[in-house]
Amino acid sequence: DNTAPTITFDKEGDSTARKSHEVSATINLDGYSDLDTSSFKYLWTESETGITESSFPSENTFENGVSITGSRYDGHYYLWVMAKDTAGNITIEKTDNTFYFDNTAPRVIFEPNGSDEWTNTPNVKVTVVDDNLDESSLKYGWAREDASHTSKINAARNGQNFENGDILNVDETFSGKAVLCIYARDT
Repeated sequence: DNTAPTITFDKEGDSTARKSHEVSATINLDGYSDLDTSSFKYLWTESETGITESSFPSENTFENGVSITGSRYDGHYYLWVMAKDTAGNITIEKTDNTFYFDNTAPRVIFEPNGSDEWTNTPNVKVTVVDDNLDESSLKYGWAREDASHTSKINAARNGQNFENGDILNVDETFSGKAVLCIYARDT
């Protein structure tokens, strides 16, 4: 028997940015041998070529037809799968296209980034950077410097909408040392 297993994927890629992707790989065999289910391994990688049997981590096993989840990556990744039969025939196959992972939070840039100088109306330009930024999610709020972490988060989430690149000012009724809290979400 020299007929290797065949591998089919229920998805061949996804260009939508997501925190995780699930793909089912189904292994079939037309030969006379049985499938060696202990050989079923997977690998998420940016590599389009060059994957060999030794590339697959031993702990990356899966069951035939069950979803394989990728969730800790950033960027464009292929799913590679390896399967053998009991005669030793091996197949290593990848998805035709990549899956786009985005697990990086938006980055906030403050200009200026804080000041110990006392001012009645601090002017802070806020720019939020992220390839998949949801512009409609941008909110800001001011909180006392000594406020709890939760209070600072709530000040931002329940704050006012703003446009990326706006110059933000503290409310004139605010008194004391203030911190500017920003809420931003990517898609």
